[in-house]
Amino acid sequence: MSFNYAKINDDTLFAYGGSLISFYNIIPAIQLSGELETLRINRTFATQGANLTDDYWSPALFIGAGYGNRNFMAGLRYNLLHDDRSIYSNGIIPFVRVFF
Repeated sequence: MSFNYAKINDDTLFAYGGSLISFYNIIPAIQLSGELETLRINRTFATQGANLTDDYWSPALFIGAGYGNRNFMAGLRYNLLHDDRSIYSNGIIPFVRVFF
């Protein structure tokens, strides 16, 4: 499950949804991952005299690779479906994972 909220001046963003993720360790220190994420995006843009809204679904399909030990992993993931409407500014995103 995921929930994001951002407010910059009078503009707001709500993004909520969920994801499924799978891990595969080639060797204990190297991990490959695949993740399917779907977010509902609700944006409000403040303009002179009116507010504009934009509501849509934003799918993402990430593939990633990381390096770490048993409880900690850091690496990069790439969104194969990245486009201009994505809430992520770039298709390549760093990640840090902590396992309990």
